[in-house]
Amino acid sequence: MEKRMDVKPAKILVVDDHPEFLEFLGRALTMLGWSVITSSNGRDALDKLKYIKPSLILMDMLMPGMDGFELTRIVKKDSSCRDTLILAVTALSTSENRQRCLQAGCDDFISKPFRLPDLQNRIMRLLDKGELGSGIKRSRGNLCS
Repeated sequence: MEKRMDVKPAKILVVDDHPEFLEFLGRALTMLGWSVITSSNGRDALDKLKYIKPSLILMDMLMPGMDGFELTRIVKKDSSCRDTLILAVTALSTSENRQRCLQAGCDDFISKPFRLPDLQNRIMRLLDKGELGSGIKRSRGNLCS
């Protein structure tokens, strides 16, 4: 696991209903130099998106209540954060499920279990891809303010 020093720290929102996984990813991503906010469900994530503008959302697709598919569609429909990158992080591993995640609006997909260096590479690739749109100002009152 290598800390990346050549770019400004990105803000990552991790959405997952398993507290142990949230804690693990929070610590690991922080050690890699990213700023991490966690959310244990879709409603909480929507509330946080009103006040923060993450560079990337790591989205569990299978959660009770509002699942990651619905949350992704809501985020991508909102004009204030449709450019926010979303990485599906899910136990769904078939090519059909990967396609469902991408059709819902996810920008990439990684299935659980994964190796941390693989996740780090996916995150860096997405952040490099989205670098051009990261400076857009957002108005308060919308998601991704």
